Parts: sequence; structure tokens; C-alpha cells
Amino acid sequence: MTQMRIRTVLRDKRILRMEAGSERRIQATAKKNFDRLVHMGKLLQIMGLDRENRLAMLEGLWETEYHIWLCHDGHQHLVYLSRDETRPEDLEIDAYPWQ
Repeated sequence: MTQMRIRTVLRDKRILRMEAGSERRIQATAKKNFDRLVHMGKLLQIMGLDRENRLAMLEGLWETEYHIWLCHDGHQHLVYLSRDETRPEDLEIDAYPWQ
């Protein structure tokens, strides 16, 4: 089993035109990055959020069926978003489910 690699946060022009920090933009960014291990800070940036209001990401995804795995690797804060509540087998770093 190989370790999952940290990926670049995906985005597009449609997402970037949405209101920064809006629930719509948060959910669109999450959906675009399903099943990818990404850097939390970069994900927040694309969502139009910063570290101080990172709870807005969790609140924006609260009523969805998305599953959020919060991870920590060295000095990096990572996140894995999925529709599946089962921990990915190749996610070999410390992670815990938020939802």
C-alpha cells in the first residue's frame, strides 16, 4: 500500500466568481476536491476563507452528506473530503472524521 500524496487544490473560474466565503462557494470547492488529500490553508483560500474563520468551512458543509477527514502531517494541516464515510485505505497519516 502506498501513501496518499498531497494534491493541489482544484478550482475553476466559476468557483472563483462566487462570493468569497459563501456557503455556495464552500460547497462547490469541496465538491471539486472530493477524494483528494489537500492542504487546509490552500483549500480555505480557494473557498474565500482564512485560518481565523476556518470554522465557516465546517459550518458550510454541516448539512451536506460530505465526510471530512482532518489530518495532520508534520507541520501541515490537511483535509480529505469524501462522500464515503469509510476512511480511505491509502490515507496512512493521522486523521479523524469530523462529520
